[in-house]
Amino acid sequence: MPFFAAGSHDDGPLEPLRRAASRPPVPSLCVTWAQPVACVFSRVPVTQIQVGVDALVGMTLLHLQRLETVHTGRPFARLLAITEDQADVEAGWLLDDPIQPSGVLQARTLPSGIAAVLGHDGSLNSIGDSLRVLEAWVAGTGRTPGGPPWVVGLNSADFEANPDRWRADVFLPLLEQGNTAAADAR
Repeated sequence: MPFFAAGSHDDGPLEPLRRAASRPPVPSLCVTWAQPVACVFSRVPVTQIQVGVDALVGMTLLHLQRLETVHTGRPFARLLAITEDQADVEAGWLLDDPIQPSGVLQARTLPSGIAAVLGHDGSLNSIGDSLRVLEAWVAGTGRTPGGPPWVVGLNSADFEANPDRWRADVFLPLLEQGNTAAADAR
C-alpha cells in the first residue's frame, strides 16, 4: 500500500492541520494532541525511505485487518534517526483508539503540544530537504525540537502514481519554551 495512497478516511484530529492544495512550503506552528498510532519499525537505506515506508504501512494495515481494528485512513511515518546512509523509521496508521501491541505491530502515541509543521510535496526519498528547512526555521525562532519528526500523508483516497503530486505534512514537536532539561535528556 503506497504511503500516499491511503484508503478511505476521516481526518479526525488532523483535519484542522490540513492545508489547501496550493499551500506554500513555509513552516508554521500548530497545536497537536496525543494521536494513537499503530506501526512497524525498520531501518532502511536513506535512498529508499519511500519504499521502506510503503512496506511498513502495508504490513501495519495487514496486522490491523487481522485484529479487526479501524484506522483513520491517514498513513504516517516517524523518522526516529537519519544518517547519511540509513533511516530508522516506524510507519503505519493513525488510529481512533489505542491498540495492544501484537508481534511486530507496535502501539505508539504521537505527542501533544506545539509543533512546527511544513508541507512536503513529492516522494519521501526527498524528505531530508523538508526536514532541513523545518529545523533551520525552528532554530531561527529560538525554539528547541522536542522529539523525532513525523510525516502524515494528505493525498486523497485515489492512488496518485506521480510522485511529484504526493503531499504530506511534516511535524517537528517542540519543547515548551524555557524547558531545556528535556532537551538535555535526549
